[in-house]
Amino acid sequence: MTMALFRAKPGTVHGAFRGKELEHDLTLAAFIYFVITLVFFFSCLKTMKDHLFGPQWDNMAYLWNMWWANLAARSPDIKLSYTNHIFYPEGTYLYFHFFSFYNLALSVLFSGVFGLTATYNLLILHSFVIAGIGAFLLVKYLTGDSYLAILGGFIFAFNPAHCAHSMYHMNIASIQFIPFFVLFYIKAIRFPCWKNLALASLFFLLVTLCSWTYFIFSFYFIILSYIYLAVRRRKVIMADVIIRASVVVGATLLILSPWLWKMILLKFSGSQGAVAPGGHNHSVADVWSFIMPSLYHPLNRLGFIHKGNILCTGSPWEKTVYLGFVNILIVVYAFKKTVKHTAGYFMAMLAFIILTMGTNMHFVGHITPVVLPYTIIKHIPFLANARCPSRAVMYIYVFWAVIVAFSLGSILKNMTSRASRRTFLSIVTALIFLDFMFFCGETTKVYAPACYDLLKKDKDRFAILELPTAYLPSERYMMYQTKHGIPILQGAVSRRSNSSLVDRLAPDLIKLKKQLIDNKVKYIVMHPELIFMADKATFGGEEKFDTAYRKKYAAVRKFIQQLEKYFKIIYRDDESLVFKVY
Repeated sequence: MTMALFRAKPGTVHGAFRGKELEHDLTLAAFIYFVITLVFFFSCLKTMKDHLFGPQWDNMAYLWNMWWANLAARSPDIKLSYTNHIFYPEGTYLYFHFFSFYNLALSVLFSGVFGLTATYNLLILHSFVIAGIGAFLLVKYLTGDSYLAILGGFIFAFNPAHCAHSMYHMNIASIQFIPFFVLFYIKAIRFPCWKNLALASLFFLLVTLCSWTYFIFSFYFIILSYIYLAVRRRKVIMADVIIRASVVVGATLLILSPWLWKMILLKFSGSQGAVAPGGHNHSVADVWSFIMPSLYHPLNRLGFIHKGNILCTGSPWEKTVYLGFVNILIVVYAFKKTVKHTAGYFMAMLAFIILTMGTNMHFVGHITPVVLPYTIIKHIPFLANARCPSRAVMYIYVFWAVIVAFSLGSILKNMTSRASRRTFLSIVTALIFLDFMFFCGETTKVYAPACYDLLKKDKDRFAILELPTAYLPSERYMMYQTKHGIPILQGAVSRRSNSSLVDRLAPDLIKLKKQLIDNKVKYIVMHPELIFMADKATFGGEEKFDTAYRKKYAAVRKFIQQLEKYFKIIYRDDESLVFKVY
């Protein structure tokens, strides 16, 4: 928490909401965020009915999540918490899967009207507008200035990490309720009343329903706020704060207790995958990434920036934590005059910066010997499940939006000429916008290859084995399944509860055939190009990919010839081959 958050008193500029003024300014802010969202995603809007935003990755699995939620909502025989449509025949529990319950619920309501794919994209788009509104209200409450609030809302809602995750991870892109929670938790602590406490509890629940990851980071926010208040009050035990924090967290735990209880039982049952390994020192924020425009920024086309991004630790979306060079300049310039008001925000921001860096500090891809708190956190049950520390950056952007707003307000205060203020505001607004510029230029077509039309004509109960079996192709098979509905042996979930047939397939084709027949796996569907797609995703560069393609092409042809000795080809086109097992 921050000093400024709790220091302001009623009657100051902080939180001076006026009904009509707020309503007008809020409407203007919402319109601005709506327009910016359309600009950032403009190139993808024409195809949003049948293409997912972003390149093919986890977005395909999130589409499957929505499809499965719709099936569960409409069929009493299907449970959201378990499936054997993937990892057939044993299936897997989905208690630790990356569900975003808030988005699943909305998908059930709207997919019948807009279709599954368009609903997915609309849910991504609406996260920007609502996140902007929430941050606007927070900054307006703290500064009393609508212009600064609009700017702060932009900094939070359109931060580079949000833009990056919007192409890959629906749950992590659902940051919209974080600023609402922060705002009303501050109010609940400063001005105790049931309304503030109820709203803080509601938004904490909504944050959790969007992502379990944000439940954990919001819990850290509550812990840090308690530590700050304990130091300020010089008291270790603060009954009033403990009660309010307990109500906020307890309400969510109570409502979600049936699901949480199953998670606990699964964790202590010894089932594999209840806590995913790794990530705590890889999916992290590199120190250099905070001041380096990300791989998704137009400036990444410059050689030295691209090279710096490539060197930093982590996947492109996880290491996207850019604060904005213009924002940094504004904050540095006004630091001496604003430090008294913003020191607390800097302290809170620093705490979350440390969390984003994982178990060890990373600098330009090098792991330093500096040991950080995640070294302990990764061993704590449940908390260890937030295995991508860099995602705590969303809380950094909350405080950063406030700091930049205060800093810019200080600079404007020292300008006596109205004309100079307007000119300065115009230039700064344009520069901040350009500094966070983003264009969603890639999409993923949602379809199923023609070969599945043949399989759907088969009225038997059966499953299919799809090749290759790598993680990324498996997510594509899940997307295909939303079109054909046939159980598959592969899948991609965040936590698997047990092993399945795909884990024990025999390399010997005679034994493999027996395994498939015994488990009613009637067809093998092979997608040769997906083998090379996986190589391209792994190697990254076209030249290296071409080399891998040439080396593997002969091996793939030989493998197909071997399959033909034991399985009959019943379908072939440029995209797929179908082998009949029995």
